[in-house]
Amino acid sequence: MCGDGHGVGNLVPRFSEEVVMPDLLPGIALQGRRFLLVGGAGFIGHNLALRLRDHGAEVAVLDGLSVNNILSLHDSEAAPAERSLYHVMLEQRLEILRSSGVTMYVEDAREYHRLSKRFTDFEPDTVLALAAV
Repeated sequence: MCGDGHGVGNLVPRFSEEVVMPDLLPGIALQGRRFLLVGGAGFIGHNLALRLRDHGAEVAVLDGLSVNNILSLHDSEAAPAERSLYHVMLEQRLEILRSSGVTMYVEDAREYHRLSKRFTDFEPDTVLALAAV
């Protein structure tokens, strides 16, 4: 048991309204700014995406899910319980991104033409490279 005492619970932490956080990017207005996070579905990327949204930025995540890949869990040597737990964490992370209004593109960043199309579609002001490639 963990989390809420009813099994897995919510394993993806969210920042509390009560926690005082320093400015995300001091001196840079985030309201309305468009951020594309390449490789943004991981732990750091999804937390950054949520913080940027909280500050009024428009955020898109482009991630091929090759590292955070649900299918790769089945090929893993990890114990079934660990694979199950990780699967739940990934599903929760992606659902939080979707429900927070973060646009999600499941694309391989190494594919130039697809990446170029997403740049054209989203027209980011800022691109952050977080991919583990």
